[in-house]
Amino acid sequence: MSNRALKRSGNPNTYKYEREILKKARPCKNPYFWNTTTVHKILDAQEYCGVTVNFKTFSKSYKDNKARLNPPEKQMVFEDTHPPIIDAETWAIVRRMREHKRRTTRHGESGLFSGSAYCSDCGAKLYFHIRQVWNREKTQSHNEGSYSCSEYRKDSQYLSNERKCTCHYIRESILEQLVLDDLRELLTFVSKNEKRFVGLIMDKSRQEQTRETTAKKKTLAKQRRRIEEIDMLIERLYVDNANGKVPDDRYEKMYSKFESEQTAPIQAHEALETEIGVQEEAVDSIDKFLTTVSRYTTEIEKLTPAIVHEFISKIIIHEPEQARGNRRQKVDIIYHRIGKIDLAEWQSVGA
Repeated sequence: MSNRALKRSGNPNTYKYEREILKKARPCKNPYFWNTTTVHKILDAQEYCGVTVNFKTFSKSYKDNKARLNPPEKQMVFEDTHPPIIDAETWAIVRRMREHKRRTTRHGESGLFSGSAYCSDCGAKLYFHIRQVWNREKTQSHNEGSYSCSEYRKDSQYLSNERKCTCHYIRESILEQLVLDDLRELLTFVSKNEKRFVGLIMDKSRQEQTRETTAKKKTLAKQRRRIEEIDMLIERLYVDNANGKVPDDRYEKMYSKFESEQTAPIQAHEALETEIGVQEEAVDSIDKFLTTVSRYTTEIEKLTPAIVHEFISKIIIHEPEQARGNRRQKVDIIYHRIGKIDLAEWQSVGA
């Protein structure tokens, strides 16, 4: 919904006042003004997807009336409790766009890839900036958008002697055309070779999962053994204390030491189990990617922020290289759910 449509419909306080939903509701001075916070709350509300979320807040005791936010893992989500207004996929895209805020420059423009472009060397985000470009006669000019490493720009701004990174400069027009061409080629390949695409992605996922999961499972087994060893030591310590072999003060010291030593392996063990579970379920995400592709029955003519966040997880920009006077720059496009795709390699294999 556009800003104009929101203003025509009136804000929530006006709606509540006119229908006497809240007894203490007061008439608004400007019934068509929407507060930014209100819009943000609507965009973040998962209830519009047809779910009910309980235990969002808690209070420390009955004497404390202050509501505190509960972390997501302590909230309860009930699916399909009412008809959804938007689908979960659209809601997730909006969330990603909200996480990567596209701040405008002093020229009033914002970068198409702001929040999605990253430096290959230091891992920092690339900042979007505008510069004025004049023609040779200095009679006409136009604004040209570009990206560069945020760490490099910070060092340049504060005149730091020690540079953490290099510029990684790339023009937005070039990056936009590169991403658009790659996305078009991918969508064409998927639409013509869906079964082959699924097979290739599954093979790629299995290979990556096998390498990563095998290493993590070895680490998991070591941590599990260490946790069991500490459990046995604590049990023996308790028996020795009960029999009088170990005094109480000594028992307390040793017990605290074993308990603190066991905390780190338990936390790491739980984290690894979660990661392995996520990796083993990664293949299911192919269907979701194909569903996203099926929405685009015609060729994408122009990139929009919504399309970028729907398909692309991140774009990694490498430092350009000069070869025989030609500037070459590597750009890695990481897609949601399927990762980095080398279509040239796949097409050469299938040729």
